[in-house]
Formats: sequence, C-alpha cells, structure tokens
Amino acid sequence: MQLLSLFALGLVSPCLAAVAAPAEAARLPASEIIRNLELLTRSTRDLIPAARDLSARAAVVFRDDGRGPFADVIDGLEDIASTATSDRSSILDEDRRGREPKYSGRDARNIDKAISDLFDRSKELTDRIGDESKLGRAFASTVGSKVGRALERWGDAVYDLAKTIDDRVDGGLETGTWREVLRVTGTIDKVVNDYTSGRVRLSSILRDIGRPGDRAGGISIDLGLGPIGLRLGAGRV
Repeated sequence: MQLLSLFALGLVSPCLAAVAAPAEAARLPASEIIRNLELLTRSTRDLIPAARDLSARAAVVFRDDGRGPFADVIDGLEDIASTATSDRSSILDEDRRGREPKYSGRDARNIDKAISDLFDRSKELTDRIGDESKLGRAFASTVGSKVGRALERWGDAVYDLAKTIDDRVDGGLETGTWREVLRVTGTIDKVVNDYTSGRVRLSSILRDIGRPGDRAGGISIDLGLGPIGLRLGAGRV
C-alpha cells in the first residue's frame, strides 16, 4: 500500500534534483535492456489493481470526492508502463536496423537514494492512514499483501534495469523510462503533506546497503507487512 504514493507524475523533488547531473553515453546490449524493460512493464502493470483498491479505500477514509487521494498514482503507473513499452519498441527498431542503441545512466548511488527516500515517505503515509482510519489491519490483510508482492517484483525490475547501466556514467535513459522512474519521487512530499495534516510519523526502516548475500547490495525496508528486501541500483555507498 505504501507503494501507491510513488507514481504520480509532474512534481519536482529534491531526490530528482540530486540526480540531475549532465549525462554521457554508455553502450549496452540491446537484448538486455529490452528484457529488463519488459520485466519493468509487467511488474508495474501488476501493481495497478492494488493501487486502485487502496485509492478507493483511502477516498472513503479521507472523505474525498472525485477519484481519491491516490488516483494520480494509478495514472503514474500507467505512464511508467506505457513509457517502458515505447522505449522497448524504439530499441527493437534500432536493433533491427543494425544500430547499436546508446544510453546514458544514472549514478547507482543516486538511484538508491532517490528510491529509498521515496519508500521512506510512503511508509510514513501508510502508518498515518492506518492510525486515522482504524483500517490498518484491513489494509495489511487485503491490500498490503498484494502490493507487497507486487512491490518486491517492481523493486527487482528496477534493480535489473539499473544494473545494466554503467555506474560510471551520470545521466538517465535517453528514451525516457528512467526519467519516469525518477519523476515518481516528486509526489511524495505533496501527498504526505496533504494527507497527514503536517504530522508525519517516522517509521522504523532498516537500510542495509551492501549486505553480504544480497546481489550487489540493497535496501531492506520494513513495510509493516513483514520485511521485504529490495535490491535497488548497485547498492554502493
């Protein structure tokens, strides 16, 4: 459920600003990028039903008319999936023409920070919703389990995409998917401020970058649904 504040688009975020350095080109195998874009698309689309469920529940909790406080999140999920699909088509087209696609990549440390900050704020919002609505248990049992599973797949998809990008290169996927993934951080401050009345509870979140046994490092996040380990970026600090 805490995932749902991830995906509304169009706002500027300190996380995004931190990764807005100039880019240079990096060459990557087209087949690997295509595979990872397909995975990102599928895992993102898997989140949409759970996002709609939580949006409807939150609309009741906050007595919102219209589409509910997380409706923009659903639009953002659709946008990310659509952009990844479009990028895949462009890369396939270049590959068929015998061209070697060029990409630019974000520094892995900045990717880790942006997405971990995003999950921090989302967890805080989730805690607050549970306090206000007395539906925390229902959220966890009906929505949280669905989102938790989908979130883990989405985290893996983001990791797989990030690890194909040369971490020595500073920039973003030129075709757009990486920009969309980073732009989702921009909604967190607004959503939290709008729906917590200025009181944001700090949650207990364990970060364990570079933990032995993880792929290249990762972030372990307590979602209140049991720990879910997300391996985002290259985990370097």
